[in-house]
Amino acid sequence: MPRGCRRRRSRRGAGRRRRRARRARRGAERDSCGGSHFDRGAVPQQSAAHSSRLPESSQSIGCARHNTPMGEQTIAPETVDGGGGLETSEGLDEALWNPVAAAVLLRTRPQFDELVLDVCAGTGSTAVPTAELVGIGGLVDAVERDESLAAVARERAGDRLPQLRFHTADASEWDTMGYDLVQCAHGVPFDDAGAAAGHLVSRLKPGGRFAVALWSRDAFAPLPEILERVLAEAVGTGEVPDASDGTADADEAQPEASAPLSLDTPGTLARWLHDLGLVDVRAEIAPRHLELDGDLAWTLVRGRAWHTPLVDAGGDPLDDGALDDLRVRYLAAVAASGATRVDASAVIGVGRLPG
Repeated sequence: MPRGCRRRRSRRGAGRRRRRARRARRGAERDSCGGSHFDRGAVPQQSAAHSSRLPESSQSIGCARHNTPMGEQTIAPETVDGGGGLETSEGLDEALWNPVAAAVLLRTRPQFDELVLDVCAGTGSTAVPTAELVGIGGLVDAVERDESLAAVARERAGDRLPQLRFHTADASEWDTMGYDLVQCAHGVPFDDAGAAAGHLVSRLKPGGRFAVALWSRDAFAPLPEILERVLAEAVGTGEVPDASDGTADADEAQPEASAPLSLDTPGTLARWLHDLGLVDVRAEIAPRHLELDGDLAWTLVRGRAWHTPLVDAGGDPLDDGALDDLRVRYLAAVAASGATRVDASAVIGVGRLPG
């Protein structure tokens, strides 16, 4: 037989084997979803092969990758300029939320055709690039309990990602199971972090991945302490007001978690993930530092980089006049502290459900 014919037949045979493997894989995914299953609705299926290469934005995080399961990581930090005068979460997209999302995706590596649950999705900084990575043959359920944030995320995504669905719901009560990946890129904003995380892990299919990112130890210091002190002085209480009404915002924030460990180092986060029943656990620091100016210092407060409730002594939100007064006091205290740079590093952990 001519050599060229043998090559063509070999290529046709390889193509048939790849198509059979794809059909078998999809059938196995459907079977593994059990009782509670995915309704893909009108999401069309796409059979063409897609590259699993991360988008350019996900490749630009400025740190090396280390897969050591436990312990501290030594990685050269990335320092970036602050910027923007926007007093909303969106003003922190370039400086904070997008880099955190990119660092998470470098470690979770969503693949084409996967089913993903994105928890506490905020304005979509992680959900949108995840949907791009899984392609039109996959599905991303992005869950956010604040409808105003979910509305911003829907507007950002538009109609170009039919595989991305936003839900206004409490992720700790999410019913659907059978996910390849569950990720929570902006903390564990639940009253009982351990119970909520255990529920989310149970949403995975056997062999599925669970990932969480939290702020590292001393992140944003000394700004949170300065804000609490100035706020207590401004409202005349001498102590930080308590607004614990169970409705703490999850706008890509780092709320207090009630887990038994302080999850702000790779070691403690890895141990916590292991205690959830996960295997192949790895945790590491994704370093980032921000050059601090007045605009950024206040944007971090209004964009809720950390959760300090801006309320008066009675627990009511500060009005515009009180916010202006607080801003003046806070920026003066920041300037007096001599802080010119803040640590915005995240601790990211990933583990796999056995099976």
